[in-house]
Amino acid sequence: ATSADTITSAQTKSGLTNAQISGTTATQTPVEVTFGDCCQRINSSVCSGWTQLTSITISDSVTALQNPSNNRAFYNCCRVEKLNIGSGITSINGILMYQVGSSANTKPDLDLSMNNGLTLSNTVFHYCNFNKVKLPKNLSLSGTVFERSKINSLSFGNNTVISSGMPFNFTEISVVNLNNVVSIGNGAFNSSYGYTDIDIPSSVEYIGNNVFYNSGNTSTLTSVTLNYT
Repeated sequence: ATSADTITSAQTKSGLTNAQISGTTATQTPVEVTFGDCCQRINSSVCSGWTQLTSITISDSVTALQNPSNNRAFYNCCRVEKLNIGSGITSINGILMYQVGSSANTKPDLDLSMNNGLTLSNTVFHYCNFNKVKLPKNLSLSGTVFERSKINSLSFGNNTVISSGMPFNFTEISVVNLNNVVSIGNGAFNSSYGYTDIDIPSSVEYIGNNVFYNSGNTSTLTSVTLNYT
């Protein structure tokens, strides 16, 4: 509805661009976008600046993000309240979402539990606000993925590896569930805050240096429990 041209199946398979589906002013952007079953690729900056967008749905058929090092497909989509990311995406590197949910009345859930073997690196979800974040099994997490985001509850799938690189740097998290995590790298939760206690389960085989280090006065952590016999 926002394009002067008809969007074809061939275009969605090769990847839509911002110029193909945009053209409205920031205050007149669509409130809902769906990348359906014919879409296989999402290109850079497709919905960048859609400040009125409240709902994003990505079909399981979408398997690739073009220019993943700096995608910015949903940059400044601050009012998003509903977010569904399909299971076809197995790697995200760069900035996919910036400030998503930061101005929403209801914070969106980020459910990636079906994206088995997902790799998240760099600043994929930067300054975003989420309600529940559910991450998949066999996850590889590195870089400052959730830097300065806000998360009400955080949980992980089986065999999660949290690498060095401070993926939760300055992240506000109310509840952290580390069940199913096997490795926690150096500085993983550096300067994160909001939670008061941490239980480290016996599934964790490696704990790096300065995992919960706070370089400022952000720490709210008062108790750490190691559940080993």
